[in-house]
Amino acid sequence: MSLMKRFMLDTAELVTQAAHAASLETSTERLTALRAVFQDCGERANAYHDPMFVARLLVKEVTEVFRAERKELRHA
Repeated sequence: MSLMKRFMLDTAELVTQAAHAASLETSTERLTALRAVFQDCGERANAYHDPMFVARLLVKEVTEVFRAERKELRHA
């Protein structure tokens, strides 16, 4: 599998996990789930040539999705 395809799949899976974390009922549950997503970002980034760069990209994407989902749920 090409690295670009792998990155797209990793991003899609992590974004799904972040959206789920945002939908959890309590802040403790959300924090625990989000920590796991961030850890997964780091582990997946290790498969790439520049893990720090990829980890930053993944965490940025996960954070944006998490924040957008929380905002949507608060205003729903």
